[in-house]
Amino acid sequence: MLGPPMGACQVLWSTIVAVCELKPSLTSTYYQEALGQVADCMQALFQLQPQRVWCYGVVGGGSSLEVLLFQRQVPGTAMFSIKRSGLLPFSCCAGSDGLELLASLLQATHEQLGFMPAEMKPGFPVQKGDTVWQVEPEAVLQADVRSTGSCVYSVHCHAHDGVSQQGTLLGAPPSFRAVLKGGVGTHDEADILQRLNEADIPGVPDLWHRGHMPSSQTPYFIITPLGSPLSFASSSKEMLTATRDVAVTLSHMHASCQVLHYDVAPANIVVDEQGQAVLIDFHLAKQQLQGAMYLPSPGGRAAFMPISRLDDRPAPLCALRSLSGELESLLYTLVYWACEGTLHWGHALGYPAAAALKYDAMHRLFEDKVLARCRKPELVPAITQLRNLFFFPDYSTRVQPDDFIAVCEQYMPKA
Repeated sequence: MLGPPMGACQVLWSTIVAVCELKPSLTSTYYQEALGQVADCMQALFQLQPQRVWCYGVVGGGSSLEVLLFQRQVPGTAMFSIKRSGLLPFSCCAGSDGLELLASLLQATHEQLGFMPAEMKPGFPVQKGDTVWQVEPEAVLQADVRSTGSCVYSVHCHAHDGVSQQGTLLGAPPSFRAVLKGGVGTHDEADILQRLNEADIPGVPDLWHRGHMPSSQTPYFIITPLGSPLSFASSSKEMLTATRDVAVTLSHMHASCQVLHYDVAPANIVVDEQGQAVLIDFHLAKQQLQGAMYLPSPGGRAAFMPISRLDDRPAPLCALRSLSGELESLLYTLVYWACEGTLHWGHALGYPAAAALKYDAMHRLFEDKVLARCRKPELVPAITQLRNLFFFPDYSTRVQPDDFIAVCEQYMPKA
C-alpha cells in the first residue's frame, strides 16, 4: 500500500468524529502543520458541540500516521487535552484506502493504539535513599514522534508499603503525583535540569529521580510538579502573572547557568498548586559555553519562535541565541492566550513566511491583527507596551528581562 490519497477527510458516526490531515511525510515541520490544522478543527468542533467530550484526530504522511485522542478539559469551554498513540505504520492496514484505514483505527481501543506501553502498565520500583518508591503510570501526556523519540507520562509515586529497607515503620505511605519522561534522548535534558536545580533557579521543575527502565534500560527521569496548563478561561491576571514568572525564570537561567530554553510556548508552561508558573520541556535547551560555536538551527514551534530565528535573512549568531529571543517567544505566548488561539503564525507556513506574518502583525498592522482579536481587554496595555519593546522604532534582538518584567508588573490587571 502506497498510502491514502493526499488531502483532508472527515469521517462521521453517531458517536465518533475524526478529522484526518495527510501530508507528504511526517517530518517535524509537516507534523506540526498537520497537528495545528487538526487542532483548529477540533477547537471549532468543541465550540459547535458543547455536549461532546472527546473525538479522534489523525495525522499521516509517507508510510506512517499517528492517532490523537482529543478530550475536553473544562465543561463549557473549547479547551482540550491531547493523548497521542505514537507513530504507527500504514502497513498495518495494507490494502485499505484512506477512509477504511481510518475506520479500522477508530474501532481499536485506546490501549491497542499504544497510549500506554506495556512496560509502563504495572509500574516499577525506585530506590531513593532508604526508601523504596513505587512509580505507577496514570496517563500518557505526550508521545513524541520527533527525533528525540521520548514519551511523557503522569505518574503516581508512593513509598512502598510505608516501610524503609531497614524495616522502620514510616507511618502512612507518603505519595505525590509527578511527570515521567522516558526516551533515548533524555540524558541531556536531565543534565540541564540538574544544573538548574543545583543553581536554585526558580520556576523550573525539580528533578526528583533519574534512571533506566527495569526491562528495556530506556533512560528516564521524574520531575515535579505535575502542574496544570493555563486555559483560555484563565483570568487576565493569571495570564500576565505567568508571563512575568517565566520571564524571571528565563533571566535567572541565563544569568546563573547560561542556559536558553529554545522552545518557550503555551504548551511548555504550567502552573503549580501555589499559582507559580513553571517552565517545562527542556529537550531543546542548551548551555551557551564561552567561545563555543553553535549552528543557527530554528527548532521549537514556528508560531512562537522569535523572528531572528525564523527569518532566512543573514543574522549574527548572538541574535539567534539571545535571551531577547526567549522573551519575544514569551510575548507571542501572551498574545496566544489573550487572543484565544485565533492568530495563526506558523501552523501551515514555512519559517520565513511565519516571520513575515509576525513582523507584519506586530509592527505594521498591530491593531487590526492582534488587538482586534484580543479576548482579554485588560491585557491590551501590557501587550502594547511589550510589543513596543521589540518593534519600535525597529525590530530589536536586545530586549532586557528587567524591562520586560517591569512592563508586566506595571500593567498587571487587578483581577
